[in-house]
Amino acid sequence: MNVFGYSAAGFLLLSGALAAAETDLPALPQPLTLEAAWSLAEQNHPELQILQAAQQDAAATRDLADAQDNLHIHLKGALGWINPADSAPDQSAEDHWASLEISRTLWDFGRSSAATRAAQLHLEAADQQLMEAKQQQRLTLMQRFFAVLLADLQFRVDTETMAIAYVEYDKLKERRTLGQRSDLETAEAEAHYQKILQQRRRSEMQQRLTRAALANSLNHSGELPENLVKPTLTAWQQRPLPELEKLQKQSVEDNFQLKALRQQLAAAQAQLQAVRAERAPILSAHLEANYWQRELGSRDPHRAMLNIEIPLYQGGKVAAQIAQAQAELDRLQAELAVKQMAVRQAVLEAWMQLQTLTAQHEEIEAQAKWREMQLDRNRTLYELEFSTDFGDALVNQSSVELMRAQNEYAVVLQWITLDALSGQTISLQPIVP
Repeated sequence: MNVFGYSAAGFLLLSGALAAAETDLPALPQPLTLEAAWSLAEQNHPELQILQAAQQDAAATRDLADAQDNLHIHLKGALGWINPADSAPDQSAEDHWASLEISRTLWDFGRSSAATRAAQLHLEAADQQLMEAKQQQRLTLMQRFFAVLLADLQFRVDTETMAIAYVEYDKLKERRTLGQRSDLETAEAEAHYQKILQQRRRSEMQQRLTRAALANSLNHSGELPENLVKPTLTAWQQRPLPELEKLQKQSVEDNFQLKALRQQLAAAQAQLQAVRAERAPILSAHLEANYWQRELGSRDPHRAMLNIEIPLYQGGKVAAQIAQAQAELDRLQAELAVKQMAVRQAVLEAWMQLQTLTAQHEEIEAQAKWREMQLDRNRTLYELEFSTDFGDALVNQSSVELMRAQNEYAVVLQWITLDALSGQTISLQPIVP
């Protein structure tokens, strides 16, 4: 009888194989390294495709605004037949015509240039938002990769703990049969074992949940990565922590979200100028070259015009548009101020977390040294038959390994968070200041 339950690894392998068979995407590498996962993070991911579509829409809007006052050429024509009057000098029935028209806005008091500038700034903001999304995609990927590794370590700790509890419970059952232990002691041991068994089952489910989340980040939904390679992250522990004020200043200046908001704010200012210019005149030039099948004296084959359009009354439409544009400008100014405070606070929290994690690392290393010595002592006693087992020491060592991994991964994630907040392109290796 397998007291540890069914194999989680076998179940995960079967799930991955079935998912790979149902999709056209290439199967995930096995084993999966952090570098391989990093290279897959942005490949046609739907979340990034949404922002890429928004970026394309902003580019099209910019091009549309830029084309408003460009040269416009139209070719018109019609095929017609009439029944001429008896008194008409031309008794033919054909009345075909063609016209070539060329027009261009000469001056609109900055209306079109402001609209074009607003559209261009919206496009630049969309670029920054896409960059921010890519940063968050990488950060989420790393979080989920580490979550799988931690879930596996937790499962190992719980499995070792459960094995010890089962052995103790089994011994008490045997002694109870021989009359050496009471029913109360045996029931207590069984309750303890069942409690730990449920914890192990929760850990096993967490293995699957974290793998499913990682698969989503890799755009391989349903294909659960089985084996992950633990990355080498020593360089992150050795990275010097800059001064807080320097980090906050850089983040306020270079953060991708703040850059996007500033460009949106500048776009709103340009849009307000464009709307105000709706009250100004428009000066345009118009040229025509016409051809008619039927010659009439009142028709002019060539015509050139200089047009001026002066809006006199628009029923309050422009005033309402100005109020809307001003409200959007005020909203963005407030949103920028709020976001700046949030970025400064996030930098402070990450900076302080790194200090805490550094101190915690020293504590964990002291624990590891002690647990290693304890394990060696218990192994020696076990081999000399002074002790029947040294399972508790194994669990303690595994627990320290879990704590060490939690600390190590937290350090990396806080550094990655700081890099993203300060507008630096995050990478697998620490950025050298």
